[in-house]
Amino acid sequence: MVQAKGEICVKILERQRKTASLESDSCTLSQTLELIRQETIGLSAKLMEKRIYYSKVAEDMSAKLQKQQEWFSSNKTSTEMKEHELVKEKIVGKNGEIEGMISNIHCVIILHFSF
Repeated sequence: MVQAKGEICVKILERQRKTASLESDSCTLSQTLELIRQETIGLSAKLMEKRIYYSKVAEDMSAKLQKQQEWFSSNKTSTEMKEHELVKEKIVGKNGEIEGMISNIHCVIILHFSF
C-alpha cells in the first residue's frame, strides 16, 4: 500500500510539474501575444500617419500642378496673342509698303501720261 501510495504521489508530482510547465508556457505565450498586439497597434498608427502625410503631399502636388498648368495656359495664350500681334503688325507694315509702292506707281503713271 505504501508502494502504491508512493507511485500515486510520483504521478501526481509529474502531472503537477507538467501543469506548472504548461502554465508557464501559457503565460509566456500570453505575454508574447500582448506584445504582438501592441506592436500591431503601433504599426497601424504609424501607417495611418504616413497615409495622412502622403495624402496631404499628393493634394499639395496636385494643387501645384494645377497652378503650373494654369500659368502655362495663360502664358501660352499670352505668347500666342503677342505672336498674332507681331504678325498683324508685319502685315500692316507690308500693306503700308505696298500702298506706298502703289502710290509711287500711280505717281509715275500720272507723270508718265502727263508728259
